Amino acid sequence: MKMAYFSTFFLLVVFMLLLSDVFAEDSTQWKLPEGAIARFGKGYIYDFAYSPDGTQIAVASTIGVWLHDALTGKARNLLTGDKYEVHSVNFSPDGKTLAGGSYNATTVLWDVGTGHPKQTLTGHTAGVRSVAFSPDGRKLASGGFDETIRFWDVDTGQLLRTVPGHIQSVRTVVFSPNGKMLASCGSWDHNVSLWNADTGEFLSMFRGHADGVVYLAFSPDSSTLASGSRDGTIRLWDTNTGKHLKTVNGFSVAYAPDGSTFASRERNDGTIQVWNADTGELFRTFKSPGKNVYAMAYAPDGRIFGSSTGLAIHLWDMESGALLKTISGYGSGVDAVTYSPDGRTLVSSDDIARIWDVDTQALLKTLSHESPVSAVAYSPDGETLACGTRDNTVVLWHVRTWRKRVILEGHTKAVSTVVFSPKGHLLASGSWDRDNTIRLWDVHTGALLKTFAEQEGGRSNVVFSPDGTMLASVGEDRKIYLWDVFSGELIKNIVPGRNQIYSVAFSPDGATLAAGDDHNEIRIFDVVTGELLKMIQTQWGTHSLVYSPDGQILASCGTDIYFWDVNTAELIKTITGHSDEVYTLAFSPDWRTLASGSRDSTVILWDLSK
Repeated sequence: MKMAYFSTFFLLVVFMLLLSDVFAEDSTQWKLPEGAIARFGKGYIYDFAYSPDGTQIAVASTIGVWLHDALTGKARNLLTGDKYEVHSVNFSPDGKTLAGGSYNATTVLWDVGTGHPKQTLTGHTAGVRSVAFSPDGRKLASGGFDETIRFWDVDTGQLLRTVPGHIQSVRTVVFSPNGKMLASCGSWDHNVSLWNADTGEFLSMFRGHADGVVYLAFSPDSSTLASGSRDGTIRLWDTNTGKHLKTVNGFSVAYAPDGSTFASRERNDGTIQVWNADTGELFRTFKSPGKNVYAMAYAPDGRIFGSSTGLAIHLWDMESGALLKTISGYGSGVDAVTYSPDGRTLVSSDDIARIWDVDTQALLKTLSHESPVSAVAYSPDGETLACGTRDNTVVLWHVRTWRKRVILEGHTKAVSTVVFSPKGHLLASGSWDRDNTIRLWDVHTGALLKTFAEQEGGRSNVVFSPDGTMLASVGEDRKIYLWDVFSGELIKNIVPGRNQIYSVAFSPDGATLAAGDDHNEIRIFDVVTGELLKMIQTQWGTHSLVYSPDGQILASCGTDIYFWDVNTAELIKTITGHSDEVYTLAFSPDWRTLASGSRDSTVILWDLSK
């Protein structure tokens, strides 16, 4: 009997542990803005840092700071202070406080245990690029786009002093391990400066790089400073004499905790090299899965090395060189979103086509392409998914098997738009090539049926009329083109004004066409006459337009999401929640949910039923 009770108890404990992991990773529900149902994606990675005890990894992203378990890689919390992206993160020496430098010119200090903001440091007049705690944890240094370095009292949040930094922006600030110096570098002035950490007094300047300096790292004994530059070199400097010690190839740099090695990475090829700090000999080479590596850090015990591509963090075993774990879920700016006709799945494009389950918010699949995906569209019957790519092709996928049906070739530049006709037998694709920029394809055979060739400049948006007889296209030449689908002839072009048109949308009855420009206007035209019927004043450029089923409401997006009364041209509602511009919108088939894709690298589902 006791064994039975023990077995039951053991199974219950295991179940609860597994359940806790499931909930811990259900990050689609964390810190949602008002009116949101779920968020897909964790944003884009700018920076990351290990906690002093090595148990957590903080990731600075476009939507806040994520805390991951360093052993399992699972997300444990999302720290947010406002809607702006976080560029830099740093743990306090005791690991209890996390600092995040934000694009909105503030630095937020979070309580790591509770995840709540402790205080917000204000004073910079432009975005904060870098933050660093002093070794005793009493001071924080921040470097910003406003060309200044600011020293703060961590306990009170008081600004201690401001010193002029570098030309255009201060890219990196870092305290020496002995706490006596602060090193800084600028993106454009090619120099490295040393400051007295207590008084802010200028000590010395290291010159020698031929381009902007972007990365800095002290050796553990504070005697050597490594600087990484856009000129493709890493220079080692003696901090006492200012003497240049040696140069190695590389761009970014990080020192091992014991000072025995330092890591560098080449630009644009994903190669990370680990060097013996004493001899300068190559010790280890890692090949990152991505071409670019934007951030690097050793674990506190030096046994694991982390690197970030912006889309993921890769953790490497220093002894064997093996890739131990990848922390994923991050992405690039979302260019397009589309619902399946049954509303059960959503596809987003952020260079990768991702298929999401709308109900469970699970990522079902990513589609492999040889080049980044720039546009996506479901066929009306839900059997085919079209993906426009940057290698100038359109790939048609069979949805049931997720196998490629056919690859449509002919464009000479990246495909910007794909759209199915209302009946689903035709597909139109727009591209940035300079001639023959709209192509009409037979979906079943893959045959090219027509080319629309009289427009000037690449097409940024193409849409079918509701009855499938017309195509509307816009692009760089500030004109709207209306085409006859069957004859391929140009029906008319409309010149809305002097601004470039980003997006167009037919009303459900096909009688009117809305066009949003790159400034602050949405115009509604009569399709037959081309007459301007309404003008809507916006606050920003319009990236996407969608009509409601009854044609009475027009949804648009730019800095936020807006709903307009078509008859009065008045703003009905504004939805906020993304940390950057909103690029694309899609209504669910039942029109109860709106999906928005943003430059902040996330997709948010909004509840419209309330």
